Amino acid sequence: MLYESILLFGVAFIPAYLFLALTQSKAPLLGPMRLLFQLYMFGAIGVYFVWCWRHGGQTLPMKTWNMRIESGTGQILSRSRAWWRYTLAWASLLPALALYAVWQPWWPLAPGWPLALTLLPVLWPLIDRERQFLHDRLAGTRIVTTGIC
Repeated sequence: MLYESILLFGVAFIPAYLFLALTQSKAPLLGPMRLLFQLYMFGAIGVYFVWCWRHGGQTLPMKTWNMRIESGTGQILSRSRAWWRYTLAWASLLPALALYAVWQPWWPLAPGWPLALTLLPVLWPLIDRERQFLHDRLAGTRIVTTGIC
């Protein structure tokens, strides 16, 4: 995930720069412009992942780690299933982020620990019988090893 995040910085930089340049916005974005930017970036990052999953089932870090995303039947993901998986992956963070938003003002001594709950979706494979993420279960997808070393 760290490797994916590093590459994602580069992928997200171009659309973010274009948005800010075309709207002539300056940081910090406030109000509706902030929401518009967040939705735009959600879509831009989604296009990256969906394209990768539809063309070979792998992002560059997944190729490095010999992993591939496929449907439950072993096929390349359809566009709708890829978007569904992407959306569910983000949605899996929402309960922890909501708890953090509610809890943080009430617990000033340890404001960061509820944010650590965002790790729960990452830890899900530890309790899953097939070691799959919850969003993969819900989307009908799975991560498999390619067997190429």
